[in-house]
Amino acid sequence: MVWLGVRSEGLSVPVIFEHGSMDAQRYIDEVLPIALECGNEMLGEHWTYQQDGARPHIHYLSQKWCIDHFPS
Repeated sequence: MVWLGVRSEGLSVPVIFEHGSMDAQRYIDEVLPIALECGNEMLGEHWTYQQDGARPHIHYLSQKWCIDHFPS
């Protein structure tokens, strides 16, 4: 699995997750903090995190983490 941030000026560094499958807890522990750090570094404090409808993304704990941590 690969996570990659995309914006009009370019891409973030890809993050590769080689082992296992992605569930909500792994997404919260390993992906969302990287996404938050990359977003803040690339875009400052005013940006929107957009994700698709994959099960780990729409899990209520993932959604809560996003509400609690990402800029609104």
